[in-house]
Amino acid sequence: MKIGGSHLNFDDIIAAQASPRGNSRRGIIRVSGNGSLKAVSRFARFTDPLFDRGDPFIADAQFYLQEWGISLPITVWYWPKGHGYTGQESLEIHFPASSPLLDKVLHSLFSSNEIRMAAPGEFTLRAFCNGRLDLTQAEAVLGVIDASSETGLEAALNQLAGNLGTPLRKLRQTFLEMLAHLEAGFDFADENITFISPKDILLRLEEGKELIDSKLNQIDERADYRRQRRIILTGPSNAGKSSLFNRLCSQNRTNSPEYDNAIVSDVAGTTRDYLMREIAFKSGTAVIVDTAGIDDNDQTLSNLSQNQEELERNNLEEALRRLTEQASATADLVFYCLEAASLLKSSFQLPSPRLGRFILLTKVDQLPKGSLKFLPVRDDVFVISSLTGEGLEHLTSETDRYLFEHERQLEIVPSTAIRCRRSFEACRDALSRAYDLTAKAADEVLLAYEVRTALTEIGTILGEVQTDEVLDSIFSRFCIGK
Repeated sequence: MKIGGSHLNFDDIIAAQASPRGNSRRGIIRVSGNGSLKAVSRFARFTDPLFDRGDPFIADAQFYLQEWGISLPITVWYWPKGHGYTGQESLEIHFPASSPLLDKVLHSLFSSNEIRMAAPGEFTLRAFCNGRLDLTQAEAVLGVIDASSETGLEAALNQLAGNLGTPLRKLRQTFLEMLAHLEAGFDFADENITFISPKDILLRLEEGKELIDSKLNQIDERADYRRQRRIILTGPSNAGKSSLFNRLCSQNRTNSPEYDNAIVSDVAGTTRDYLMREIAFKSGTAVIVDTAGIDDNDQTLSNLSQNQEELERNNLEEALRRLTEQASATADLVFYCLEAASLLKSSFQLPSPRLGRFILLTKVDQLPKGSLKFLPVRDDVFVISSLTGEGLEHLTSETDRYLFEHERQLEIVPSTAIRCRRSFEACRDALSRAYDLTAKAADEVLLAYEVRTALTEIGTILGEVQTDEVLDSIFSRFCIGK
């Protein structure tokens, strides 16, 4: 098989570092291929020959490093054929995590010419080819490696556990049995024997279509999840928006390009343009935008001085307000900032609850002692101080929940969603046609054709039907050792 430009022979014994580079408590070298234990035993002396039994075992040994003239204490984890990750005879060599030691052990193994360096993704590819994983689970391994958030990791682990592949395999078996009944009916057409009733066919087709539709919905949600979330900071001038922007950016910094901090001043209207920065939450990232203030009691342009310079300035302010309102309308979440002290005025009315908006009562550190109890209590109201950090942990947690909560149930990693969308759609369409044919009591030969089409698409998703080009596009993105 050719993957990543290399021709791979699965009869070879392969080895690679399985532990991450850098500091860790344990270094791991993974070896796979029939004859792995015998090949490694040329360098390792076991204190107890447990491997003579042919069962999985964990044993201590001494690995001789000829170049250094020393023996390295190691622990060997061994799996005979059919038991390990790849399905082949395989083992792991565990010892203290030291880059020089890892390199020396690998160099020793490769010096025998019995063991070669594994290609990127070759361990997982062997697991797939030996039936230990289906293709969705193999892609989930890559999803675990690439996960950049807890939500992404959870989705990849769900898929690796079979939450996508298992129901599809059951559905495939159901349709195989249905197809067998239909074809048996063709063979005994003259005997007037019914092997499966139209009612049972409709029930199975309906259940199958519901499953496929649910997976397509998850793919759509997965595509939406990859979209960058946006939070807009808005509210009256001098309400503490820029201070909050700076505080959130400093404590939730990502590796995105740096932007200038917002200018903070007691003078109302200091912010006259947009400031943007990507910030990290527990479940993903979002862009936060600091906007110019919107004052509800601003004079209209008709009441402003007709002085040309002042008119131009107010025209600019009006344009900025309109832009801020437009940005808020398209945001995923709006932080509407109000100075907490303003709520202590008897004439002030708190804005009504609105989906997609959190009301932030800012500068609570400046309130008179004992006045916090007079502030309103509502699920969408957050009492915060950018100076002391009061309330920011709760705000960050609720923001993460609001923006990403529905993503936590996703069970499809991005690479699978991209690869399988067409197959899911084709399967759904075939099942819909099959349902219509059954409902109309149409020719069962046409019905069998549509069921075969659905089976082919499910097989493509699981990897039962695949090409070297598809495998190359997936496994060439893996790192060595996985």
